Amino acid sequence: MLSRLRSRNREGFIEPSAAGHGTDPGAESLAFLIAQGLPTAPRYYALVHASLADRTSIEAHSIAEAMHATGRLSLEAADAILERISPVSPAQAGQQAAEEHEKLRHQTLHLADLAATAKAATNQFGRDLSAGLTDLETDGRSVLALVSSMVERTRSTEQQLAAAALQIEQLRDEVAEARNDAMRDELTGLLNRRGILDHIAGLGGKKVRTLAICDIDAFKAVNDGHGHEVGDRVLKVVASALAEGCAPHLVGRWGGEEFIVLLDEADPARAAEIIDDVREELSRRRLRVRETGKGLGAVTFSAGIATFSTIPLDPALREADALLYQAKLAGRNQVLTHMPPARAA
Repeated sequence: MLSRLRSRNREGFIEPSAAGHGTDPGAESLAFLIAQGLPTAPRYYALVHASLADRTSIEAHSIAEAMHATGRLSLEAADAILERISPVSPAQAGQQAAEEHEKLRHQTLHLADLAATAKAATNQFGRDLSAGLTDLETDGRSVLALVSSMVERTRSTEQQLAAAALQIEQLRDEVAEARNDAMRDELTGLLNRRGILDHIAGLGGKKVRTLAICDIDAFKAVNDGHGHEVGDRVLKVVASALAEGCAPHLVGRWGGEEFIVLLDEADPARAAEIIDDVREELSRRRLRVRETGKGLGAVTFSAGIATFSTIPLDPALREADALLYQAKLAGRNQVLTHMPPARAA
């Protein structure tokens, strides 16, 4: 694996230079990201930089493995590597939330400061006006000048307040968008694992619900036979079929070719009917590769279903995963809610 990373010079891959020969590793990392069409965000830059700095690192091995089939490092593969080697810990997630909160706090304090300024200006105007009333009979011009000055100050303060309010609204939108992006799978638009777990954490009470783990059958053959772009399209098709067929129940991408469905349904048999209707409808479709017109055949998935009423879901996830495994062994393209009877020897 390491030799692949050292020797590969296929399209889009920047051949690392020998250490100590004057090449800027920062520029080299940046050039690799640009050549691969990847964002130059710090997390991707750090991943590539670590792989170039140490060819024996897990980053180097992971990138070489991801590029083995196509010679390209996709955004999805880079995200998967980052999630695997440096997942966001609860502490990091808490720190991020704290930073977002602090930004909003400072903007709110700024708005409060402007409001206080406006109030102080209004109070001062009242005092100035009271003091100027004694001169009204002798010189009305002083009061007129005072009113004009206050109107101008009020207009200026209103403009500052409006600008500050707009800044806070924009920041709030940015924070909400960033939080939503972190919870969503970029390819399918569904909740990702982090988003699913966040949703689960918010479930209250002891209500009995069901969950289903669905795994696309023979997905590796699709990637190997038609390429990862076609594989991505298949993922989108399955994601759309599950989201539409299982609505209003929550559907998310659990990882790779696995999806999870959280059903507000206590009866596993009824949950199985919902999932199985999607499976059957999907299996009847005949997809083709748009570039070649070549048929993909039936796209199917297998699923395991389990009930849960308490958080965390580890027992239910293990049960659903075991049933999914049995569904695969039993021939795939089926949904199981309980273990099949053991076959006689």
